[in-house]
Amino acid sequence: MESFSSLWNIFLGMVKDPKAGTLYIILDALDECEKQSCKRLIAVISEILEESVRSNTRVKFLITSRPFLHETYARSKRALQQQISIDNGQTGYVEDLERYIQQRVEEISINRKYPNHVRDYLLETMRAKADRTFLWIHMVLASVEESLLSSISDFRGIISSIPDELADTYMRYLSAISSKHQDQAAHFIKLLLPSSRPLELDELNIAFTIKDSHSTTEDVELDAQTAFSHTVQGILGPLSRVHGSQISLVHQSLKEFLLGTAEKPGSFCATHAVNTKDSALQMASACIQYLRLDDFGHDLFSSDVVPNLHDELPVGDSGGTFWDEGPTLDSDLLFLDPDVLNPKICDSIASKHAFYCLL
Repeated sequence: MESFSSLWNIFLGMVKDPKAGTLYIILDALDECEKQSCKRLIAVISEILEESVRSNTRVKFLITSRPFLHETYARSKRALQQQISIDNGQTGYVEDLERYIQQRVEEISINRKYPNHVRDYLLETMRAKADRTFLWIHMVLASVEESLLSSISDFRGIISSIPDELADTYMRYLSAISSKHQDQAAHFIKLLLPSSRPLELDELNIAFTIKDSHSTTEDVELDAQTAFSHTVQGILGPLSRVHGSQISLVHQSLKEFLLGTAEKPGSFCATHAVNTKDSALQMASACIQYLRLDDFGHDLFSSDVVPNLHDELPVGDSGGTFWDEGPTLDSDLLFLDPDVLNPKICDSIASKHAFYCLL
């Protein structure tokens, strides 16, 4: 703390020097700073910005970080209220990534004199596997550029494997998980790992919360996290990606890394016993526990709500001409899913039970 104060006083002296003019300070990836130091730095930055409004001090800060930092420390600071959101949900984000891939592949192909079919393979494969993740794109293309082997088979192996630098980055993110939150991190990872699609935050919150002791959905909701996005991002950090109301692991390569790391001796507690079967069992158990709640003790598609399907069947004659026409599953009402027959009922159920759409 003494060294921090000394350095900050030197910085203040530079800022207040009339010869300095307006200073522009850029702090990149501040969320990766040690938590206490980060909190202290944000506090003094807030102070100097508030003072600059009253004095002739001319200093401007551009701070980049993941949204969690602003939610945790900066949102309550008046001087730090202004925020520019730059995430994968914004218009043009995917196009920017594709332009980056195009530029880097063209650059590498020209330097290495790759034939057109190799260049096209790299472009198509990188675009297909990018999954909106710049970190993966950057590191895989760096591996492609460094490779002394240049067949499509070699590139296929590079793209399908995890670069050492990316594995080191994932390991650093894992090691940053607090020891007191290792169990919760393992729980989140096991629920996210088997998911074939991004989960709604409400879905993950319920799956994370539900226990055998819960009898109703109201019981689950009372025990659920009230600031869940903050909770899961705070525990998993950069390993998770929150986009609007949805959450997933940051990239498919992270799933592969976690499964591989769990098999190695001395793995982190958060990845201990993480495997495909245990992860699927974790999610299946949550689904079964949810369906056993008292809320689902009665038929949600009861006869007093659902019309008689026999009244909706097409008329056929005794010769069975209806069946001779070769009906498909879509044309046979007996085999249609409830959400097709009764979309309003299903929408109503989904709105009342956040976890229902996962089942």
